[in-house]
Amino acid sequence: MNDKLFENFFELDEVDSTNAEAKRIALENKGLNFVLWAKSQKKGRGQAGNSWYSSDNKDVAVSFVYYPENINVLNQFDLNLLVCNAVHFYVSQCVKDKIVQIKWPNDILIDNKKVAGILIENSVKGTKMEQCIIGIGLNLNSEVFPTELVRATSLKIENPSFNSTPKQAIFSIGECLEKLIRIADFTEAKAYYLNYLFAFQKLQQFKVKGQITEGIIKGVESNGQLLVLTQQGQQSFGFKEIEFIY
Repeated sequence: MNDKLFENFFELDEVDSTNAEAKRIALENKGLNFVLWAKSQKKGRGQAGNSWYSSDNKDVAVSFVYYPENINVLNQFDLNLLVCNAVHFYVSQCVKDKIVQIKWPNDILIDNKKVAGILIENSVKGTKMEQCIIGIGLNLNSEVFPTELVRATSLKIENPSFNSTPKQAIFSIGECLEKLIRIADFTEAKAYYLNYLFAFQKLQQFKVKGQITEGIIKGVESNGQLLVLTQQGQQSFGFKEIEFIY
């Protein structure tokens, strides 16, 4: 058995989606933790079916395949905390003079502009998480984005002296993620997540069922739902049930 959790590394020139390709590789390698990096990703996916843009061989398009041993299905958002925290920590180290935040459920912002997105797809067996495919898109060296991506940014844009290849960034994030997984301190992980959570404990505008409303984010439940205090009282929202306006 390898000492490193993500010792196995697959490198491909081009895929439609790293998560989709990782699923295919996992079918032939049952129980194997591994990393899949694609230099070019043509049909990247984000949360709830959104697309993800990345430049060929400039940005990070990667999937980590992980077989957890101790995550109950009722607490599957725990892994999301660890992944978000690992990516947030890496980004923070690269742009130390900027405000880096986690936007629920799993985006990373630099001064309110999106630099990274995470998509985790879980397979469940009984009450346990059997397999997790962790897709990470991180804008590393791109300096021009499609006009419709008005809030997109990259580490290179925010820090012109930034100098890293996608593979180097993946190794750094992977090392941090592995450390957090092995420690498995989910209480501390949630505290970190909330400490850097965008709009936490602040009055924030949202769109709910097509209507603009205001509320204060009070926390995140173990299933990942966002807790928001509104005029109607405290409510829980799942993915795509609430939209930030900022």
